[in-house]
Amino acid sequence: MPATYATLADPVTSVVNVINNNWDGTYTSAVGGAKPTINASWDLGKLNLRNGDIIRCYEVSGGHDILGIGKGLDKHTASIAIDISTATSRERLRALYQAVVHIIHAAHSKSASVAPLDTAYASIRLLSRTDQSDKLRRWYRYVLNCEITSYEVVN
Repeated sequence: MPATYATLADPVTSVVNVINNNWDGTYTSAVGGAKPTINASWDLGKLNLRNGDIIRCYEVSGGHDILGIGKGLDKHTASIAIDISTATSRERLRALYQAVVHIIHAAHSKSASVAPLDTAYASIRLLSRTDQSDKLRRWYRYVLNCEITSYEVVN
């Protein structure tokens, strides 16, 4: 008899939803302006940074690790890049970054103050940050890497 497996939500969409659903007026005022465009990379076409800030999310890698002997748990992890860009200033980039970090930390700790992570996923956590700003073009950019994890029983 073939095994049946749970349908996992798309990890990129799950991260986009956590950031987008929790970006409220507090963060908009903290970054000193309008809410950035937040979406998965494949949903965004070419956008001009002069028209506003952009937060793009895309999957970098994913993997499975069977935990236990025989039947056990399948630990699925996906590494998601959160690409934060602005043409305004480095200070605005730092404010956008701090807002995203706060939302991810609150989602990781399962804080009651944020809309929860998709129920298919057990946790989300930040891994690293890379500064990819281009001072000549006045384009300020951070790329954050986060890991989203789910567990599934193997039959």
